[in-house]
Amino acid sequence: MDIRKREGFSGERHIIVLPTSRYQTIIANLPIKETYVTKIGFFPNAKYHYAERSLGAQENILLICLDGAGTVELNNEESYRIKENEALCIPRNTPHRYFADKLAPWTVMWIHFYTPNTKLFTQDEVKIIPVFGADRMRRIQHNFSELLELADQEVSLPNLLSSANYLLLILTDVFLAKEEVIDKQNILLQKCVDYMNQNYQQELSLADLARVSNVSPSYLSAIFKKYTEKSPIDFLIHIRIEKACMYLKMTDLKLYQISDKVGYQDSFYFSRLFKKNTGKSPKKYREEMNNINPFPLN
Repeated sequence: MDIRKREGFSGERHIIVLPTSRYQTIIANLPIKETYVTKIGFFPNAKYHYAERSLGAQENILLICLDGAGTVELNNEESYRIKENEALCIPRNTPHRYFADKLAPWTVMWIHFYTPNTKLFTQDEVKIIPVFGADRMRRIQHNFSELLELADQEVSLPNLLSSANYLLLILTDVFLAKEEVIDKQNILLQKCVDYMNQNYQQELSLADLARVSNVSPSYLSAIFKKYTEKSPIDFLIHIRIEKACMYLKMTDLKLYQISDKVGYQDSFYFSRLFKKNTGKSPKKYREEMNNINPFPLN
């Protein structure tokens, strides 16, 4: 027997905030214009949860799965299975139905909302949105809880402004936030730079650096270009030239010794590379540094 349930889940919160004419009057005068909530709900462990709208809803519907799984079907054609820490937005006026998984029913937060910023906060192509990162999910849940509490209070301009702001924070975290990706890229970059600093004396190729970083050479090159405007190998050269400058200033090592210390067996190639990057030959650089050094090398 196919059992379907639309409401009445243990711990459920379900609030409709739209219907009053006073609400509409206030909304019309809000600085945020049409970015506002019409319905909001939280269904924990929503066994037999089922909703169907053959003509779609007048608003966008954002579904955020916290646990378990559920399925969303659009236009009787496309089907999406949403799992823990994933979200999906059903565009307004899109025929749909969605329901909880029978074996692992979802715990789901949902928001019906309007927004004029469709290019930012909805999608031309419907797709599952992974909500990466514990911090990001904690923010979303916190802002959702605040929004739920405000929706349950009296209709007023301050409450509606606050609600709109919490909604915008949620939409930003779901649709726009990339900080976890950026954090991962920064960690990857730092790990690779640390490896370069510790191993600049060795022969290192792009393939070597990519293998150590556990990414493809093309991806590593893209990350370095994005954050340093250099390729990985150019950045390695930068590190080696800096080390060579230190040896030229602080030691009396011969040029071929310094060349070997910074990873170049061919001292002539090293000299050309040094001049290309500093505008001076190693000999000229050392002479100039000795002239301004209060303790010149003999």
